[in-house]
Amino acid sequence: MIRYNMYIQIGHLTNKELIRLTEKQLGKILKEMYDNAAEGYENTNILLFGIEFASVMLDRNYKSTDIVKASGLHPSYSIELRKGVKLSKYVTAN
Repeated sequence: MIRYNMYIQIGHLTNKELIRLTEKQLGKILKEMYDNAAEGYENTNILLFGIEFASVMLDRNYKSTDIVKASGLHPSYSIELRKGVKLSKYVTAN
């Protein structure tokens, strides 16, 4: 099992702060992760975003399409984001 924690470590977000994230804020984080991905790893970072922020998205009933729209990325990336959210149930925290 893996644990992807890049943004939380960089952003120093607490669990309380994570729970309060809006779709717009998540969209901004997604865009940053996409833009900062190594060449050829943009889709991977979208999957990792879905894994990392699945609990927030599920708890707040946020839709992948709305977060991708808020990010300004192409709408087709919502499929990759949904895949990451689904994968999150197989990933555990260290």
